[in-house]
Amino acid sequence: MNGAALVILGIVLGVVALNGTATAEQSIVLAILAAGLLLAGTLLRLRATK
Repeated sequence: MNGAALVILGIVLGVVALNGTATAEQSIVLAILAAGLLLAGTLLRLRATK
């Protein structure tokens, strides 16, 4: 999976976490996953541009 796909997936998970349809525990897990995916995708994109 390339960096752009990870960034998009992280954004989607972040929106789902903030949507209010999940429980508090699910929102925390989704937010952590979203942050990790955004970071991984950004790092992959930065590494690909070098």
